[in-house]
Formats: sequence, C-alpha cells, structure tokens
Amino acid sequence: MTIEDLNVKIKNEHTGEWSRLIHDLEAAIYLIIFRPNEPIYEIRRPNDRPRRVHNINGGDVVFKFGKINTSLEGRLLGSYSKHWKFIYEEYPPIGEKRTYSNCFGEVSEIFVLHVQDELNETLLRNIESQTRQLLINSLQVIPQEPGTSSEYYLSQLNGQDTADNVSLIKDQLDSYIQNL
Repeated sequence: MTIEDLNVKIKNEHTGEWSRLIHDLEAAIYLIIFRPNEPIYEIRRPNDRPRRVHNINGGDVVFKFGKINTSLEGRLLGSYSKHWKFIYEEYPPIGEKRTYSNCFGEVSEIFVLHVQDELNETLLRNIESQTRQLLINSLQVIPQEPGTSSEYYLSQLNGQDTADNVSLIKDQLDSYIQNL
C-alpha cells in the first residue's frame, strides 16, 4: 500500500482544482474528512490498560487536521491505516503488531492544506493552530470529544464536507500565512 492508494488531494495553484497527490510530502498541514456509513473505531495507545477507544458513528462527518514534519505517507499508512477499523474487525491483542485495514482508505478523504519546502517547526505549529480556528469558525464544527485534547471535530450541518468548503479554509489559511 502506498499514498497513491489513498484519497489524498492537493490543490493545483494554477487551475484551482483539487487533484490526487502522487508523491510523499515531508512538511505539511492536512485535513482528513471521515464519512463512514457504519461505525468505525480506533484504539489510542493500544498497549495501555484499559484501552481508550475512539468511535465515529455511521453517518457522522468528522474532520481531523494535523501537521507532519517527516512523511505524510508514513503518517497515513503507518498510523491511521493501522489504527482505524470497522466495528466488525478485531483489534490485535496487547503487545501484538497492528495490521492494515481498508477502513481508513474507504471512509476518508485527505486534503493537503499547506506544504513547506523547508521544515520550520515553529511556523508549522502556528499554522496548525490557525487551521483549528478556521475549521471551528468557518464550518461551525464542535469537538467530537468535549473536554479532551482530541483534534477530531464533528460536523453539525449537512453538506459541510465539500471541496468548496475545504478550499475556503485553504484560501483563508493562505491569506493568514501571507500576512505573517
């Protein structure tokens, strides 16, 4: 499995259209939109006892943003693709390696919002923080797990999970970055 097997999109700055990402990125801000038709789950810190489970209900639309400073492919394939499972899939016992599931690839769409040619960790953290504010303010999302540090946000309105809305957030983020 490679990044080309996932639904990762990057905006073409010349045409303004979102197109498939076909290569890895080392420093970027991304936004994942989960749209499962059936319940899915991940186990956070799988070796902890008791295991902490994170669920997304079928029919919910959940946004998750983040930053990478090493490899987008590594983050998506080494983390999300092994952590997220359909409700009928068993998680490996404590101490055993996690295995890939088709779940993440089937229920998610990933948008690259910002790419850095040279890693500037401080700037990337600043942009990540601004992304959170834009997501909350522009799309009126709410934390999926209130009272936690989770970066998963539940959509309150139907139709927010469109490429046009992601473009709006990207444009606002680009404007913010230009004014730094």
